[in-house]
Amino acid sequence: MMNTFNLTRRGFIACAAANSVTAPLVARERKVDESSLAGRVKKAVKFHMVNEDLSVHDKFLLLKDLGFDGVEPRAAVAADQKQFVRDLASATEKTGLPIHGVVHSSKPNIEDAIDQARHLGADSVLHVVRYDRKISYQENHQNTSAILRRGAAHAEKQKVRILIENVWATFLIEPTAMRDYVDAIQSDWVQVYFDVGNVVRWGWPQHWIEVLGRRIRKLDIKE
Repeated sequence: MMNTFNLTRRGFIACAAANSVTAPLVARERKVDESSLAGRVKKAVKFHMVNEDLSVHDKFLLLKDLGFDGVEPRAAVAADQKQFVRDLASATEKTGLPIHGVVHSSKPNIEDAIDQARHLGADSVLHVVRYDRKISYQENHQNTSAILRRGAAHAEKQKVRILIENVWATFLIEPTAMRDYVDAIQSDWVQVYFDVGNVVRWGWPQHWIEVLGRRIRKLDIKE
C-alpha cells in the first residue's frame, strides 16, 4: 500500500522527479502565476525514472500519489516484453494514471511503437532522429525523413502523433534546421518533443521556441 512509504522516501522521490520535469523556460528568473497554467500544462515523468523496487502497478500508484498527471514508458515491442505491456495496460486502467506517450528512441520500427501507444491510450511516440556518422549528412537526412514519412500515415490512422527529439545526436542542432525538417514531412502528425535542457548545448532554448512555435507539442524539462 502507498501509505507504507515514509515521508522521507516519498519526499525524496518527489523532489528528484520534479527536478527532472520542471524548470524555467527562460534564462532570467521570472515568477510565474501557476494558476494561469491550470488545465494547460500537465506534469508527467518517464517510467524508467522510478527506481523503487516496486511492481508496475505500485509505481503507478506512487506517481499518482506524488501528484503527477501521467507517465511515459519506453516502447516495449519485443516478443519477450508482452507481459510488461500487459502490466502497463492493467496499471493505467486500475490506477487512473494516464500513459500519455511512449519513448521509441531511434529504431525504424516506428509503426509498432505507434500501435503500442494506441493500445495503451497514449497520444504520442517520442522518436529520436539519429545521426549515423557512417554515412553522409544528406543520406542520413533522407533515411530519417523516410522513416517519419512512412510513419506519418500510420500515425494519422491511429491518431497518435510522432514527436521528434534530437537529444544529443548532433543532428538538427539549429532551430531553423529542425523547423524545415519537420515541415518537409508535410504532416500534422509529425511534430516536436522539445527538450529544453538538451538544446542549451547549442544555443538558447527561447530561440528554439520562437522558431519552432506551433510545431512543439510536448516538453522535456529537467534540471
